[in-house]
Amino acid sequence: MSLDRSATPLATRTARVPLLDVLRGTAILCMLIAHGLPFLVTLTLSEPVLLLTSSINRVASPLFGFAMGAAAALVWARHEVAEDPVRRVLVDIGRGVVVYAIGVLVVELNTWVAVVLQVLGVLMIIGIPVAALAGAAIRRSELGDTTLVWLLAGLTLFLFVAAPWITGELAPDRLSNGTTGGLEELRAAFIAGSSYRAVSLLPFFALGALVATSGLVSRPRALALVATPVAAACLLIVAATGALGGTELSGDVSDQLSDLTLVLIAVAMVSGVVAFGGRPAVPVWTWVADLGAIALSVYVLQLIVLRPLMDWQGWLTSEWLAMLSLAALVVVPSVVMIAWRRILGAGPLERLVALVTGGRRAT
Repeated sequence: MSLDRSATPLATRTARVPLLDVLRGTAILCMLIAHGLPFLVTLTLSEPVLLLTSSINRVASPLFGFAMGAAAALVWARHEVAEDPVRRVLVDIGRGVVVYAIGVLVVELNTWVAVVLQVLGVLMIIGIPVAALAGAAIRRSELGDTTLVWLLAGLTLFLFVAAPWITGELAPDRLSNGTTGGLEELRAAFIAGSSYRAVSLLPFFALGALVATSGLVSRPRALALVATPVAAACLLIVAATGALGGTELSGDVSDQLSDLTLVLIAVAMVSGVVAFGGRPAVPVWTWVADLGAIALSVYVLQLIVLRPLMDWQGWLTSEWLAMLSLAALVVVPSVVMIAWRRILGAGPLERLVALVTGGRRAT
């Protein structure tokens, strides 16, 4: 008698998790807001508002990396991937290359955004060993063996300690993301970017994979209860050291600790809303999940919308036009792509990536 793997506990555990789409959607919303903040250059903002906008800007990429790691771990835990890991490696490498190429193309729009897609493309590739380890850990833990989970935990801790040292020692002189081109752009995306670096996001990718091995991503209530006190402890440390207010070098120890704190706060808040928000919160987090499911298309569409808004420059003449421009930059791509998701399913760029890389489905 053949085994119906779709009915096994592992298949249930590794199915698509709505919370991860909400986390991705939250990250992409933070990116949309961050990309529109230059519209407010003529406004005088209070210190609390400046701290909030800075936090929104800083949390977006590491939170997205966290969600990427968790999702990748669940994919690598599936039976079909375990049976043909080489194919999965090739698909992940292909997806990373395509996302990197899309990033290089959208840089040509010449916006004020430091495009993160090249970094995420590199992260997809260098994160493969971490995702593979996490996938194996999930399969082994189903049999009661947690050895690989502890190994992944140790690796995650090592990456958080090592990443600031690696970027500080090997790339003390930062390169602007999305402006250098050629091999220098690859170096910026990998280790030397002034705004983002795959090496600095890899610990968050590993942390997401570690959380996925625990099963907490499928249990928002438990995740909120675990993440909240850990986030509070990190916040106390960051407040005591002053790291939240800024660091000397992007990617250094203080910056890494600050980003970790912001990610944990975001995870606690998002999982808390999903778990405890009740029926009134369902439409909100469902819309955010739609954005997370087609984040690549949302990101690129926003850059296309941004270009004419930058050229218009009416936002320089009045505060309300500046705020209206920021709102339009967030709302227009979001509404368009939520409608696309509801009517047509997977986003256009997600379909393209799946088509080019031979993936079985767009994700």
